[in-house]
Amino acid sequence: FMNGKGSWLEQERFCQYTGANEKWPGGASLATIGTGADGAAVRSFMQNEDQNLEVYIGGFNRFYGGKKNWYWIDGTTFQDAVAFFVDGNGDCLAYLNKSVNNQPIGAYKNVPCNSGLRSSICSVKAK
Repeated sequence: FMNGKGSWLEQERFCQYTGANEKWPGGASLATIGTGADGAAVRSFMQNEDQNLEVYIGGFNRFYGGKKNWYWIDGTTFQDAVAFFVDGNGDCLAYLNKSVNNQPIGAYKNVPCNSGLRSSICSVKAK
C-alpha cells in the first residue's frame, strides 16, 4: 500500500520508482488482482487500512473493436476474477475499501485516471 496522492499514472510511476529504489529483482507496478487468491491477499492487507479509501490498482480500459476492453497493467485481460464491479465514470480502476451500492469491500470501481486524490496498491513482480 502506497500512501500518497496522485493520478493513476503518477502512482504507477511511484510503484516503479519504489521497486527500483528498494532493488526488488522484478520491480513493482500497480497491483494486478488476477485471481481469487490475489483478491484475498489484498482484502486481508487492506482490512487494517482506512475504511474510506478508494485506491488505484493496475486496471485500465482501452477502446478496441468499438468497445471498452479492460486490462491489467501487466497486459493480461480481465477474466472471471472481477466478480464485483461498481460502474463509475473513468478508465482506470480503484479498489474499494468500503461498501458501495451494496457491493462488498473489495469491489472494483472505474474512476477517472487523472484524479490526484488516491493512494495505490503496488505489487512486487516475480522475476
